[in-house]
Amino acid sequence: IVKELEKETGKVLSLTLLFEHDTVNRVVEYFGVPVVVPREEPLPLLPAQKTFYANQAFYPEMACYVFTRLELRGKISPDLLDRALRILFDRHPMLRVVFTWKEGKLVQKRGDFLAPKVERYQTSNLDPLEEEVRNRVFDLSKGPLFRVLYSDLGSDRACLLFNIHHIIADAWSNQILIRELLELHGQLQRGEKPQLPPIRSNF
Repeated sequence: IVKELEKETGKVLSLTLLFEHDTVNRVVEYFGVPVVVPREEPLPLLPAQKTFYANQAFYPEMACYVFTRLELRGKISPDLLDRALRILFDRHPMLRVVFTWKEGKLVQKRGDFLAPKVERYQTSNLDPLEEEVRNRVFDLSKGPLFRVLYSDLGSDRACLLFNIHHIIADAWSNQILIRELLELHGQLQRGEKPQLPPIRSNF
């Protein structure tokens, strides 16, 4: 990639460029070139996304998901989790994406659906629930491509199961989403105005 950038820019670049500037926005800032992406228009898939799409098309039983099981202590309100999830849904375009064909090309675009609600359970027998949600297939053409499950374990304990398709998020992105979800929940629980730092780059 660095060699291709050298050809395009006519500059001699360090082989460590992509390690020192580890996001697309930071690479763009390095070259000082403004880039505006029409987010509302259908966009082509990245090579990795094509691989995940093909994998699900040919092997739907082989899940390509990022799954997190998180056990929490303290008061957790599923109603406030619903509100926090709606804020995240509006904040991150990747959560609103679906994949479809247009003029013979596979594209990603904004889906026509609302933010999903947190699925609610009341069980401490989490292994069967986890297995079920791990193997529940997402419809890439309809969305949403993520799920959040809440189970009340009693005694001010709860468990969150967060499952998201790898085609829209990796493990790093997933951890950011979970952190922001819990931060928003805490702000709402304290009666504060929900507020997160501005997004530096889209997923």
